[in-house]
Amino acid sequence: MKLLQPHRANRPVYATVGVLFVLSTAPVHAQDNEESVEEIIVTGSRIPRTGFETLQPATVLDSEKLELRGSIDLATALNEQAGFAAPGISPVDGQDADEIGQNFVDYLGLGQQRTLTLVNSKRFPAAVAPTSVGGLSVDLNMIPENLVDRIETIAIGGAPIYGSDAISGTVNVILRDDFDGFEVFGQTGTSPGHSDAGRTRIGATWGSNFAEDRGNIAFSFQYSTADGLKKTDRPATATGIGFETPGDPNSPYDLELFDDLTVAVDNLSPFPLFFGNQFAFNIFGNGVPLDINDPNSPITQFDANGNLLPFVPGGGTGSVIFQNGGDGLKLSSLTSLFVDSERYNTSAFLNYDLTDSITLTAEAWYVTNKGTEIINQPVFNSPAFGGLPGDGYGSVGSGPIPVLIDNPFLPAATRQTIQAAMDVVQDGNGDGQADPTIDTDGDGVPDAVGFWRGGPLIGVVGNNPNSTKREMVRGVIGLEGDIALGDRDYFWDAYVSYGRTESFDRSLQIIQDRFEQAILVTTDGNGNPVCVDQSNGCVALDVVGTATPEMVNFVAQSVVDKVTIEQRVFAANIGGDILDLPAGPIGAAAGFHYREESAKYDPNDLAENGFTRNRLVPIDGEFDSTEFYVETVVPLLGGDMDIPFVDILEFEGAVRFV
Repeated sequence: MKLLQPHRANRPVYATVGVLFVLSTAPVHAQDNEESVEEIIVTGSRIPRTGFETLQPATVLDSEKLELRGSIDLATALNEQAGFAAPGISPVDGQDADEIGQNFVDYLGLGQQRTLTLVNSKRFPAAVAPTSVGGLSVDLNMIPENLVDRIETIAIGGAPIYGSDAISGTVNVILRDDFDGFEVFGQTGTSPGHSDAGRTRIGATWGSNFAEDRGNIAFSFQYSTADGLKKTDRPATATGIGFETPGDPNSPYDLELFDDLTVAVDNLSPFPLFFGNQFAFNIFGNGVPLDINDPNSPITQFDANGNLLPFVPGGGTGSVIFQNGGDGLKLSSLTSLFVDSERYNTSAFLNYDLTDSITLTAEAWYVTNKGTEIINQPVFNSPAFGGLPGDGYGSVGSGPIPVLIDNPFLPAATRQTIQAAMDVVQDGNGDGQADPTIDTDGDGVPDAVGFWRGGPLIGVVGNNPNSTKREMVRGVIGLEGDIALGDRDYFWDAYVSYGRTESFDRSLQIIQDRFEQAILVTTDGNGNPVCVDQSNGCVALDVVGTATPEMVNFVAQSVVDKVTIEQRVFAANIGGDILDLPAGPIGAAAGFHYREESAKYDPNDLAENGFTRNRLVPIDGEFDSTEFYVETVVPLLGGDMDIPFVDILEFEGAVRFV
């Protein structure tokens, strides 16, 4: 039995025509070649051809090159090729839980939603959550590398043949179809300069012919892992290198390159805020009280035990947001460079010749992909994120947290230092003592002396590692073969497919009403910290030092959001030569395509019911599409015409109705 997997690809969304013109010093005629050349279907067209000549730019990345590169995912190998831009979603430097561990491609930089990814010229289930930008893009991590024969990429021209999401190009992953025997492979390695970023890939494929070689069945399994990295694990990304306004107002440059940019309006550690004259500048309209331009300003920060340390300002830039160096918020310390991932790919394939001219094909896929972003920005309670608070003791939202001066979590030395500072900056009547600034009973009149605490909630959410588990199932069954119409043979195929991708996105969320309950702290009869409102088993939260696990468990909870994407496809195509001209036969192809796509986003119950900081709304939508296309290739010169300097001159056209 001979199993043959056709080449396929793309064209534009609207009608497209083109001319292929090849010059040569000596014409080459097909009849001079005594060897039989088998026709193939090239990506970007459904018309069988005897060569890989296309009007659109085309590249092929074969399995040998993939093995030499040592890539454990297809997207990385493709993204190193000319023409591919950095995709909107990748394992590099992401922050959203619904994108972790995914890998897409963006051809020509027009957006990954305009690059269509096919497998054996057939549509593959999408993996982009409906809450993200990215259209119906295919996650290439769902396709095992050990099955790939080659990857064909055609620029621009695939939309009339495959659909409007092929505007910039079509990536067609062609799988091997010659499984006969048993194959085992393994690969592992780490970064040679750092002995980290480990990658491992193992797998096996078994295939066998049966029924006197009329059929072939194959099973394949692949397991792969990739270790994540933080930005601080690499010198090139450990500091915030970037352009900002020069600090010198007389600088001839609009922007200057700085090597250690930090956010000046927030910090890695929590810090006390007073509302006095030394805090002057306004950012985001919130009156952020950190005067980084005044080296004499008493700016301080808390350590892990609630002790006060000097806040060292940076400088050098003309920006009110970013400084160079200093103790501001170092984004690189809270950002992943590459995510942890673990994948299981299982698939089965069947080809069976029902007759000498009709072949049954079938595919079954199950893929599990787990990804973890090992560090992410935590939740903040800061002026830069939530504005300045009012005088009230509750309802802090994401703004600074009110802390009474007699808060039992304050170390004695810290309380004394802050009290002394407030006696200066919050003394409105000149009696040498801080005036009340916080309203604890809700009557609108401040009745207690206190300050506000800004900064991240690292002590509550830790490294804030978002993670996701994504499962994909796919089934395809089809027929393909040759049919004789008159004295001509035509290639045809038809298939139905179903695919479903489910994502379970896990993150740690602050339960807002419990958080606001836990930060209102007093002491019991024994002097121990307790919640002012002790209902619900409230555990008082230490916001100036280190929160205990019991504190964290009361105010935060691990939650799961679910995304379900489904795809149903029926397609049929036919193509071949319809008429002979002096320059060669006219090729034509036509097809029908029906597709249903649906997506559903189910947020966790806490977020949906408004108990977390951001209320999330479910999303549920679908569409169906009925499409027809026709294309043709008309040879104008060439063949037996023996035109000097011209091998072939062709007219190509394609149109799709949706």
